[in-house]
Amino acid sequence: FPSHDNLTLSSPHYNQNCSYGAAINNAPYKDSIIAPYIWNDKILKLALANESRPTTWDNSVDWHKRNIVIMEPNLGFQKCFYVPLLIAATFARNNPQWLGRIKIYNFQRILRNNNFETNIFPLLGIDKTKIELCSRLPIVDIMADNRDAIFVHHQINNEYNYMFFELMSQGFPIIHNVSSWKNYAYYYSTQAIIDKELPQALLYKVIREHKNVLSIYKGQYESLLWSHSIYNPELQRIWSELLNNSILDCVL
Repeated sequence: FPSHDNLTLSSPHYNQNCSYGAAINNAPYKDSIIAPYIWNDKILKLALANESRPTTWDNSVDWHKRNIVIMEPNLGFQKCFYVPLLIAATFARNNPQWLGRIKIYNFQRILRNNNFETNIFPLLGIDKTKIELCSRLPIVDIMADNRDAIFVHHQINNEYNYMFFELMSQGFPIIHNVSSWKNYAYYYSTQAIIDKELPQALLYKVIREHKNVLSIYKGQYESLLWSHSIYNPELQRIWSELLNNSILDCVL
């Protein structure tokens, strides 16, 4: 929550925390402003230019051999990976003909204690060889290492995520619960999880059929990119008004 005096700026996906942000900054709630979320692919393109391996999604792999990747690039990974793991494990149990693996990135923190090994893994009902535990890696490396993969996400209180744009830009299918972006990629509702309806049927559909809708998926990405682009005139107008606020004169 960047703030000064009585003005607090917040990203749209932290809207529910506006009153908290205002309180800890001694700012009136009425002056807590939602600032547009923006993204640009310049940094990603620089990283891709330095990668000699292909990083686009490979549509030639048979669905039986595709891997499922679980990763979240935020500090709340520990609270985010359980639901995707349950979805993937349910899929694995119900589709014994599937020969792929469940790859979980940024997992090293989880292994600092034996809770996962002792309490979580036995509940999954799948063989340990189905799961590959990986460390934290740059997104370009993950894309190059997993060109056949389906990505499953689950966010709590941190919906907007640059990784979403990065993966979509390279054609990777994303199954997610980001309600603000439910018209993009493959959305499932958090309520479905609460109702114990794990979206493994959606995973089955995506892992088999994503290769048939790549042109539509590309159009979705371009639409999402423009809605958060630094070149979008409406977003430029809003940010110009925010940055020209007299309250910020002494800090900008």
